[in-house]
Amino acid sequence: MSLSDRPILIKKVKKVIGGGHHGGAWKVAYADFVTAMMAFFLLMWLINTTDPEQKRGIAEYFAPASVSQTTSGSGGILGGTSLGEDGAKGSGSQSVLTELSPEAPPDAPQEVGQSQNLAAASEEALREEIARREAAEFASAAESLRQAMQSMPELAELSKQLIIDQTPEGLRIQLVDQEGRSMFEQNSARPNARAQLLLRAISRVINQLPNRISVTGHTSAAPGSNRATGPNDWSLSAERANASRLVLQGAGVDADRVYQVSGKAGSDPLYPDDPTLAGNRRIAIVLLREAPVLPTDTSLLPTPPHPDAGAPHGGRMRLPTPPARVQIIAWNDGCPTLGGIGCGPDAVTFVPQRQLRFYITSVAPCPYLPGQTERKVFANLPFSEGAHVNDELTQAGFRRSQNIAYRPACEACDACVSVRLPVPEFSFSRSQRKVLSRNADLSRDLVEAEATTEQFDLLRRYLHGRHPGGGMSGMGWLDYVAMVEDTAVRTHLIEYRLPSPDGGPGDLVGVCLTDLLSDGLSMVYSFFDPGMESRSLGRFAILDHIRQAALVALPFVYLGYWVRGSRKMDYKAAFRPMEQLTRLGWTRMAEPVPNTCD
Repeated sequence: MSLSDRPILIKKVKKVIGGGHHGGAWKVAYADFVTAMMAFFLLMWLINTTDPEQKRGIAEYFAPASVSQTTSGSGGILGGTSLGEDGAKGSGSQSVLTELSPEAPPDAPQEVGQSQNLAAASEEALREEIARREAAEFASAAESLRQAMQSMPELAELSKQLIIDQTPEGLRIQLVDQEGRSMFEQNSARPNARAQLLLRAISRVINQLPNRISVTGHTSAAPGSNRATGPNDWSLSAERANASRLVLQGAGVDADRVYQVSGKAGSDPLYPDDPTLAGNRRIAIVLLREAPVLPTDTSLLPTPPHPDAGAPHGGRMRLPTPPARVQIIAWNDGCPTLGGIGCGPDAVTFVPQRQLRFYITSVAPCPYLPGQTERKVFANLPFSEGAHVNDELTQAGFRRSQNIAYRPACEACDACVSVRLPVPEFSFSRSQRKVLSRNADLSRDLVEAEATTEQFDLLRRYLHGRHPGGGMSGMGWLDYVAMVEDTAVRTHLIEYRLPSPDGGPGDLVGVCLTDLLSDGLSMVYSFFDPGMESRSLGRFAILDHIRQAALVALPFVYLGYWVRGSRKMDYKAAFRPMEQLTRLGWTRMAEPVPNTCD
């Protein structure tokens, strides 16, 4: 057979991947199964051989105790570098005080379109501006602390014991215990080495910020106890907080910046579901939102009186850089009173000197002088010492609206002049005595600063009758409540009523929102029945405040701003003698001078 005649045979070879039943792929799956079984049996062994305290320690080790609760950012010990939604804000913010101009005179001629909103709209805008600036400051603080922690390798293992978050009070930094890694020895108030290391690291950031701080100590419940707080926990938590304060001060934190040191024992657990967890034992340090009492920019306040100026009452002014402590007058209800309000100095206390944060608005149209522009400087009054700060700022030419203190800061105009009436030297003129006589039948009631619908109805009639289309014409009930009640200063409402034939309360015809200062009464806002023009109720309210101040030996009645060249403010010039605030302090006002803004 020749080669060409041979049949062609094709052999098919089947290649087995992995060697068939002898391959190794199954070994990987089997190894995973054996590992999982070993982990399972190990877990069962741990469950049966460890006590509850050891179980909590293991669980806490794997818990994310240092998760930051901020709303933005990423990575690092803080879990983020920004504590606010907005982040840092740029320049060029819009004017937020356009509607916060001095109030129009009670009896001034009506002008359409005037801006005089002293209520919630302006307050809300100011608070938003302050909140944005605080968010930027806290973001910077968080970034500084993050960088400080990252630059210290010895703190890497302690990062799980540091919790940083933002609360309504401010930026909170918590040093928490872990099982086997406490900040203090058991039942001891002495910080151990790791606690002191963390506190010194935190102090470096605190020293870069102006905020005051509070330090709070917390304890945990004893295992097996039905009580969250033991018999000695209150004193122990307070002592630990104070010991932490001493470490911070030893690291350079100014003692005057410490606002509060307190112990809460186990009353505020970090883990409410299990008060016995070690993480409930902690030290909380809060950089308070409340601004620390005077501006750093000395141009915002008048200069002290010149020794030769001859100011009639010494020209008392607050200096931008006073001594380390400020003298504050306390009030005593045992002296002659104005409707139950203390009116005379009884004791002197001292409070730490702090510094308010002042902000300035952008340029906006002036509501009093056509063709002119205005700017204002403002600050948020602190709730803790609002009354004292309001005293100082009012005497320095500021006005109050709710918890905002403001004053003009125009660069090329000084037409707005803060004025007050010296009560001991005031003598009623013939026309003023007639105004008092026409209203002699009115009753006067000093009531708490609580809004009523009767007052609000009178305000609506006043705004519609005297200032239609003005900044406050759209004020609602809640706006009025905020204007009256949202404050921490000494303030009251004074109601004027017509006589009633049945002996009950008569019709309400006038209301004044008045602050009580250490040296006088400040008329914040007043409104009255617009249908009673013959009574001159606006002028009567001022004259009656002069009488009230004289009865309780208060030397001044503050009227706010008189604006040269504005018909709205001409009524104030009729009250003489009058004092004006100048760079030489409070001086006697002469006859009206030309408007320097023309």
